[in-house]
Amino acid sequence: MNLFLYRFFLNRTGQLSFLPDSKGGDSRSNLLQDVFVKSYHFRQGRAELGYVCERNEDDVVFAKFGRRTTQEVIHAPENHFKREMEETWPHANVFIRLDSDPNTGQVIAVEQQHRAFYKPLSSLEALANKINKTLSCEGYFLSIHPVTTEQDFWGLVEKGGDNIEKVSFSFSAPNLLNLEGALTEDLKKLRAEYNATETSLSLANPIGKLKILKTSKFVSEGVEYVRKGGGEYKLKAKGQWHRSKDMCKYNTIDVTIDLKTTDKETFISTLKELTKL
Repeated sequence: MNLFLYRFFLNRTGQLSFLPDSKGGDSRSNLLQDVFVKSYHFRQGRAELGYVCERNEDDVVFAKFGRRTTQEVIHAPENHFKREMEETWPHANVFIRLDSDPNTGQVIAVEQQHRAFYKPLSSLEALANKINKTLSCEGYFLSIHPVTTEQDFWGLVEKGGDNIEKVSFSFSAPNLLNLEGALTEDLKKLRAEYNATETSLSLANPIGKLKILKTSKFVSEGVEYVRKGGGEYKLKAKGQWHRSKDMCKYNTIDVTIDLKTTDKETFISTLKELTKL
C-alpha cells in the first residue's frame, strides 16, 4: 500500500487545564493517547467524516478514517432494475506513532485511498480541529503537517529562476524536533517569550527578483524543518503559488498480516515500520 506521511505537534496554548490528569505521569503523552483512541463523527464543510480507532497497543494506534458518500445501486430484474442511491463510507487505514522520539515519533501514516480522500491533509486538519475542541480545555493545540522532501523546494526555486516573487514559511513550535541550528533556537525563544505555537515569516520582491540561495542559513534550516514535518512553505514564482502541503512524501509498503488479530509484538513492530520516515 502507498502511505502518505505526516507529523503532528502538540503545543501548549498557555490556557490553564481545568481537568485533572487522571492517568498521572506525562500529561502530554496521556492526552495523545486519549484523543487518538476515541471515535469521531463530524462535518468538514459539506462533507461528513468519521474516525474510528481499531486497535491501540502501547504507543501505536491503528484506525480507520472515512468519508460519507452515495453510490447508485441497480437492483435485480425481478425488481425491474430499479435504480437507488445508497449510503457508503469509503475509508483509509491510518497508522499513528505516539512516542516522543524526535526522529521517529509523533507520525501519522495514511493509506492512499482516492475514493475516500484524494489528498488526506485537509481532512486530517479537520480531524485536528475536532480534536482541538477537546484539547482546548487542557491548554493544548494539535497541528498536522506533511513530511516532504528537500528536493521539492529547491526544484521549485530552480524552475522559478529569476521570477520568484515571494516565499513564506510557517513553523510549529519545536516541542519534538531536535534539529540543530539558529532557527530552532529562535523558535524556542519565541515560544518561551510570546507563548507562540506557530511562527510565520515571508520574504518578497513584487517584481520577481527574489534571491533564494542554498547558502542562506535561514532558508536551508527552514526547508529542513519543513521537510521533517515541522511546518509548511509557500513559494510564488511566475505568478503561480506552490505549497509544501501539496507535496507530501509517501512510502510503499506491503502488509500481509491482519492488524486486528495479530499478536501484540508483531502489531507494534508492523506499525512502527509503516510509520517510518
